[in-house]
Amino acid sequence: MNLNDNARAGTFCTTNPAVIVDASAKADLEITVANMLYVIDGLHYTVASGDGDVPLDDTANTIADGYSRLYLACVVADGTVSVVVGKALSNAALAAGEISADWPVPTANSCPFCGILVTNATGSVFTAGTTTLDTTSIFADIYDLWSIPAAPLTGIATTQQT
Repeated sequence: MNLNDNARAGTFCTTNPAVIVDASAKADLEITVANMLYVIDGLHYTVASGDGDVPLDDTANTIADGYSRLYLACVVADGTVSVVVGKALSNAALAAGEISADWPVPTANSCPFCGILVTNATGSVFTAGTTTLDTTSIFADIYDLWSIPAAPLTGIATTQQT
C-alpha cells in the first residue's frame, strides 16, 4: 500500500502515545510512552515524554455548561506539540444523535496523535488550561490515534478523569 497517495501523505503515529491527564497539573495531558514514534510525509521522528506534553492552554476557547469540544493534539518534526480546538457542541444534541463531533483539521505538516472530547456538565464555564480535568462533572475521553479516524465521534464523553 502506498500511503503517499492519501491526503495526509504517509503521516501517522507508529507508537501508541498512551496519553493521560497530567498527574501534577491535571489541566493538561501528558504522553506516557517513553518515546513516541511518528511519521510526517514519510519521514520518521521521535518525541520523548514529559510533564505537560499536551497543553490545553487555549483559554480563549471555553466550554459553556451543557456543551462539549473535541481537541486534536498534533506534533511537528521538531517535537513541538500543539492542540487544534474543535467547535462547541451541544451535549443534548450529541446524546440524541442529532450531531456528531467532527475531527478538527490538523495543523500543517504535523502528525495528529490524540483526540480529547471534553464535556462540561458543571453548571459553570470550563476554561482550557485553567479548569482541571478532574473537576466534578467535567468528563474527558482521550483517544490515542494512529491517524485521524474516517468517521466523526458520536455520543458524549462519560469518563470522569482523576
